[in-house]
Amino acid sequence: MKIKIKLLFILFFIYFAKAEERIISNYPLPKNNGEEILRITNDLNYVANLFELTNDFEKIEIKEDKIFLTRKPFLKSIDIKGNKSFWKDEIAGITGLRINSALDSESLKTIPLRIRQFYAEKGYLFANASISTKFDENGNAFVRLNIDEGKKVKLNDVIFLSDQKISEEDKNQLLKVLNLKKGDIIYFDKLQESIEKLNEYLKNNGYFESFVVLQDIEQVDNNFANIYILIDLGSRYFINFAGNNSFDSKQLMNLLTFKENGFNYNELDLSKENLINFYKSNGFLDVDIITQIEEQEENQGSAERPYIKINFNINEGKRYKVDKIFIDTDYEEIKSEISKFAGNFYDKNKLLSYLQEQEKKLYENGYISASYKVEEIKDENRLTLKVEFKKGKKYILKEIKQKNHSVKKDFKLPKIYNPQELLDLQDEFKEKVREDGYLDAEVLLQTDLIENNDRIDVIATYDYNLGQRYRNGLTFVYGSFHLSPNVISKQFPKKEYFEKENFDVSMSRLYESRLFDYVNPLLLPQEERKTVDKAIFVHDDKRGLVQGSVGYSTDQQFKASVAVILRNLFDYGYEFSTYVERSNFQTNYRLSLGNRLFKWNLSGFASTFLFNQYHRDYDLKSSGYDLFLEKRNNRWVKSNFRLERKYNVITNEGIFTPLKNYKVITASFGLTDDHRNNRINPSSGYYGILNFKTTFGDVNYQSLEGSFRYYKEFLDFFIFSQRFSTGYSFKSTNALPLAERYFLGGIANMRGFGFEELSGEQKIGGNSYLLINNDLRFPIYQKYNLYILTFLDLGNVYTKSNEYRNPYFRKTAGIGIYVPTPAGSLIFDYAKKLDAKPNENKYRIEFSIGLDF
Repeated sequence: MKIKIKLLFILFFIYFAKAEERIISNYPLPKNNGEEILRITNDLNYVANLFELTNDFEKIEIKEDKIFLTRKPFLKSIDIKGNKSFWKDEIAGITGLRINSALDSESLKTIPLRIRQFYAEKGYLFANASISTKFDENGNAFVRLNIDEGKKVKLNDVIFLSDQKISEEDKNQLLKVLNLKKGDIIYFDKLQESIEKLNEYLKNNGYFESFVVLQDIEQVDNNFANIYILIDLGSRYFINFAGNNSFDSKQLMNLLTFKENGFNYNELDLSKENLINFYKSNGFLDVDIITQIEEQEENQGSAERPYIKINFNINEGKRYKVDKIFIDTDYEEIKSEISKFAGNFYDKNKLLSYLQEQEKKLYENGYISASYKVEEIKDENRLTLKVEFKKGKKYILKEIKQKNHSVKKDFKLPKIYNPQELLDLQDEFKEKVREDGYLDAEVLLQTDLIENNDRIDVIATYDYNLGQRYRNGLTFVYGSFHLSPNVISKQFPKKEYFEKENFDVSMSRLYESRLFDYVNPLLLPQEERKTVDKAIFVHDDKRGLVQGSVGYSTDQQFKASVAVILRNLFDYGYEFSTYVERSNFQTNYRLSLGNRLFKWNLSGFASTFLFNQYHRDYDLKSSGYDLFLEKRNNRWVKSNFRLERKYNVITNEGIFTPLKNYKVITASFGLTDDHRNNRINPSSGYYGILNFKTTFGDVNYQSLEGSFRYYKEFLDFFIFSQRFSTGYSFKSTNALPLAERYFLGGIANMRGFGFEELSGEQKIGGNSYLLINNDLRFPIYQKYNLYILTFLDLGNVYTKSNEYRNPYFRKTAGIGIYVPTPAGSLIFDYAKKLDAKPNENKYRIEFSIGLDF
């Protein structure tokens, strides 16, 4: 009995010893799993380094088998006073401070300076700012920023301070360059630009060593100031060219280096060399230049000012014409062009430029050994050129082999050989195997050349040295105030080996969860253990959020919506939201509760809803609830399931409907594949949606809907996009209530037709439809993402199955302006029916903002 009690005591002691906290902080920490990782690894240094990566701590110490953290204060609030001319958010952005983030006390010291600089750039040169900080016992900091803006400052006078006397005439000229006059508002950044212009002006006038700087701004009264500008002129240099009969001095001046680098004898030699090369390239092969330096004085009023005169004495010599050209080449196409240089003054630059252009052209077409050489032979007064240009054989990439491993890749061979493409492919292969967990992998490239009569075949072999595959290691999570670290760590699947694609999918889910204002992931390969550890640093956004949007289209006219969202609930990331939408087309209410961070890459929401829709031929009121589940399969594909129960009431119908009041339960299964290179303004890739729906209750039927859109860029200018859409309900149209039928028309699908105007040959809607949208766009103002859009739409709604199998299309075309933005596209277009029928409007002017098409 005593032995059992003693054993029980030991077990309790071991348990509590293990549970003892070994990470001690001066202030409470954001939620993290540091203790858990320390229990797993028992490596104090490793865990201390993880906390070091957060940049939240002033000091980290290891002693007494524990980690002692000295946490920086967390900023709880910023109180800004005195900002009469600018928004608080704008001032807060300048401070660089973030609520609920670690506060670096050193950064506080520079904030008043940054505020004063911001105000100075806006014309408030004498604005003042002071900062004070209070701290509570939990390490929370409360910052107060007081700003005294003052008034915008106007110029009273500009005072030049110089090592040399500046006459009144010179002062007026300098003021003219500065573009400053009394009474102007002084903007600090523009003042700096003016001083740079003055510096450039002085160098252009021979003061190559001049130095101009803003010395001081003196407040004269409440809103006037004197500006003091220090000018160190140094020596003035005059450049004199003599003997330059063929080129003017201005042209030669551009070849000198004094403006950029100042004057010294090294720059003098370099400038002389530039002049000689310029002359020789223009046919003056015997040119000779002698430089001479003279120190002199010039009179200015009653004063004498020293200056330095630099003389370039040029003996141009004879300008040679090309007498004969001997061409040695296996590329006959260039002979006639080179022969044109004979009988003309020798222009070396032009000749070399032509040969370089031909060499580049051949290289791009597989002649990678193409080369040229030009020899100049002077014989008395004649110039003979020997031009050697060798094209060589064409290189063809015939085969690509992979050794010891294989990365799936389609190669269109044979093709023109380009060495850079093979190097890029080597990097791609290396990156791919490393993304698959072989972090030490190397890929060697070997090229074998097989010479034939008319070409050289290239066989490229990529030899993989994979090394040991890295396993998934530990995941350190730090930074949330509301979310359990386990929720985040469970987003990373417990697979044995590390794969970058799985990691990217997990990170996408964290980004898409919208629970954080930033997520910073780090991969930490452990070479000794051959594992990839991960550090995930997050920062919570506000738990409560109000979002609103306003849009307009010619179909729905004004549309406004607002959502109130509560996030990060119950320590597990649950989200509750209420959504209201109002437009001329519908009123929509929805309450939802769910989570975007369930295990197995799942997201799920349960909702209740009520909406009123006003259609072209009927009104619909629906109420009910639904359950929505979505799984991210990989970085491109998502699958979803929706179970919906609703009660529909149809009123004001202009078409017969078999049911006006009915209840249905709908289960739908969907797939989304998004391979677009950019979601806002894609230029390549594709986007596909497939959805199967089964409905039962008062109405029983199944339907299948799909949409596929691809993007193709060509000529580096045009972007062509085509969308194929279809829907088919496996039930007779006449047996379907109006709300279950298909209608087309409007800027979002069949442009040129009004909202739901396209309703089949019998004008009752349909049980199927086909739609083909063809878009061609090109930029006219790239800076503002402004595009011209042309389009051709083909589509129709079908009442019977044989109409769907043998479709007849209505056709529209148009032109418009398209501006993609993160908040939705702005579209303005003119659309015309190409097969307008009697009593139909032949064209429509359509406008939309905030509606993606």
